[in-house]
Amino acid sequence: MNTQIAVSAVSASARMKRLRLRSGVQRVIGLAAVLLIALVASPHSVRGGLLFLEPGNISDILRQVSEIGIISLGMTFVILTGGIDLSVSQPSRQLWPLQPWVSSTV
Repeated sequence: MNTQIAVSAVSASARMKRLRLRSGVQRVIGLAAVLLIALVASPHSVRGGLLFLEPGNISDILRQVSEIGIISLGMTFVILTGGIDLSVSQPSRQLWPLQPWVSSTV
């Protein structure tokens, strides 16, 4: 009886590992698919290169997502330290009027 429980616990653990691995692989495949679609659908510049991969476009994308990225990192650290507080939306909404001024000075 005990060996049967131990075997079922091992098989459940193995199933969980396979499920996590499959989930990780699916995420990587999904990210690669989105990147491939963006590359295929990207318009070409006059010089023949893809506009998606030009340094100006990449810097624009990074600039546009930087605020959300910084807030997400802060939320991650708060959650990891155990002080779960997800009320970030209100302070970020209050700072929107200052965003053009901060963007022009940086």
